[in-house]
Amino acid sequence: MLVKSNPKATEMLFVKGKSFGDLIVQEDYSLKDKKRGALVSCNCNCGEPRMVQPRNLLDGSVTACYACMRKRSYHHFEGQVIDGYRVLRLLPYRASNRAKLWLIECVNCQRRRQVRSNKLSSGHLARCICHGPHTNQDREDCDRN
Repeated sequence: MLVKSNPKATEMLFVKGKSFGDLIVQEDYSLKDKKRGALVSCNCNCGEPRMVQPRNLLDGSVTACYACMRKRSYHHFEGQVIDGYRVLRLLPYRASNRAKLWLIECVNCQRRRQVRSNKLSSGHLARCICHGPHTNQDREDCDRN
């Protein structure tokens, strides 16, 4: 939260040229807006202008223009290999909580399953059953016998 009692200290936080993520401050301080209070005029690295509340810049909740933030929130994982799984494609339907679902395939055994986007982005995928307690060498020996 910004300290209202010392406006000079607040102005020092938002000097022209200072960057917050992909946003670069364009004016030395801010314009006033009746509904939202003070606003800082910024430009995104892509060139798009954006007016942002100072507290959102300071806490890191806004780091880019609307278009760039939208692109980041919808990671496109297709073709990537994450935690031993190859991401095949985005499914046309969603999970019960409206999260995007992806079809993934185990690199070793080609078993397929569906996972939510947040599991892919965090890397917290459950291991495939082919990665059980045996090592790969043990599994090859079992297959030969």
